[in-house]
Amino acid sequence: MIDRIHLNVKIPSNELYSFALGQLEGIRELKHRLVPKGNISISKGKYLTRLNYYPTKKNLAANIIVATTKKKHRYFQLCLYPSKFKIGEFKKFSESLAMFFDIFTYENLFTNSRISYVEFAIDSLTHTAHDFIPYRRRCNMSEIFVEHDGTMGSTYLGSTKSDTRFCIYDKKKQLEKSSPVPEKTRTRIEARLRNVSMPPCELISKMKNPFLTLQIADLKKAKQLTEEIEWQSFLLRCLETGSAKALSELKKAQRKAFNSRLDSVRASWWNPNYVWKYFENALLRIAPCKD
Repeated sequence: MIDRIHLNVKIPSNELYSFALGQLEGIRELKHRLVPKGNISISKGKYLTRLNYYPTKKNLAANIIVATTKKKHRYFQLCLYPSKFKIGEFKKFSESLAMFFDIFTYENLFTNSRISYVEFAIDSLTHTAHDFIPYRRRCNMSEIFVEHDGTMGSTYLGSTKSDTRFCIYDKKKQLEKSSPVPEKTRTRIEARLRNVSMPPCELISKMKNPFLTLQIADLKKAKQLTEEIEWQSFLLRCLETGSAKALSELKKAQRKAFNSRLDSVRASWWNPNYVWKYFENALLRIAPCKD
């Protein structure tokens, strides 16, 4: 699925910038008509004004941002959370956008904007986070977030400034904060991409599968490879700090050998080519609504 996507377009003049800011206020004033079961709020910062769109209460599905950079570049940004929209809600949101913005209609944004950020997500209903080792070639940074109760949380591969960063976490635990989850296991594997710099309409023809750069090793098989102290210590470090950090602590020869060992126990269930076949279906969730 496409879990989150940011669409950016330049605002060419101060007049249009002021108009866009005014329209955000107009949308908020009509919130009871536009989202009778939800809410629309506005938050302001030094350089931006953000409208928060809730089709239903506590269910943030979109942000509209009108902002300027420190270098005085004006821009309009639409942030979508496609999975948050229920049946019919995305169409209503698109219609509201067209009602208030002639130039920033969703149809125009889908064709003419540039994607500054996007999250592609895959959910596993059979494999629990931290029961496998995700790793990447030529990745030097990883971390594992520790929850307040001391349990291991999200695993990150890549830095916050990387064009591609992976995040693996317990999605069920997150969802259960708001409602019951029927699945026994729900582990999310997320590819977070920055600076994509293409319009959404070109994703189907130009977007390469980011999950091909992620490998997953079977932890149980890895532990059974050898009882060698260095290897077992390395696996423990992978579970504490992530594979990239653990590998970076090794000397070059040992790092190469341990990478090969991880390759030898790749998880058979991880098939990024297979899941990417459903990418077109994910794109349909953000395609302009047809009458």
